Parts: sequence; C-alpha cells; structure tokens
Amino acid sequence: MKKFRINRFLKKKTAEENNLELVHEIIRTEIKEIEAFQETLAVRDQWEVQLNKLIQKNRDSQASLQNLSKGNAVANLLAMGNKNESMNQLKDNIAKVN
Repeated sequence: MKKFRINRFLKKKTAEENNLELVHEIIRTEIKEIEAFQETLAVRDQWEVQLNKLIQKNRDSQASLQNLSKGNAVANLLAMGNKNESMNQLKDNIAKVN
C-alpha cells in the first residue's frame, strides 16, 4: 500500500512539474512574441519618419520646379540653398542672377 502511495505521489509531482514547465515555455514564447512586436513597431516608426522626410523633400523639389518653370530664379536659388551655405553665398548667387 505504501509503494502505491509513493508511486501515485511521484506521478502527481511529475505531472505538476510538467505543467509548470509547459506554462514556463508558453510564457517564454509570449515574451519573445511581444519583443518581436515591439521591434516591429520601432521599425515601423523609423520607416514613417523616413517616409515623411521623403514626402517633404518631394514637396520642396516640386516647389522648386514650379518656381523654375515660372522663371522665378531668385526664389529658386533661395529654395535650393543648403542650410550649410552662408547668407553671403546666397547673396552672391542672387547677385549673379540679377
């Protein structure tokens, strides 16, 4: 009778350990999925920022092309001016056009 109780106890304990291992594995898998989802959202945010920059650059290019097609060279030079250029360089460019 004692042997039966011990076997029953061991089987019950093994089943509980297996259940805990299963739950642990499920939780680890869920954590990995959540981390992957977070990474996906971060990449998506980076792509959206890049897309917005490209859209703005396209708008600026379209405005420059419209100014150029209208013959407004001064506005075109100002629009094309690089942020790194000094005001003197822009003035020189405008003077050359006029």
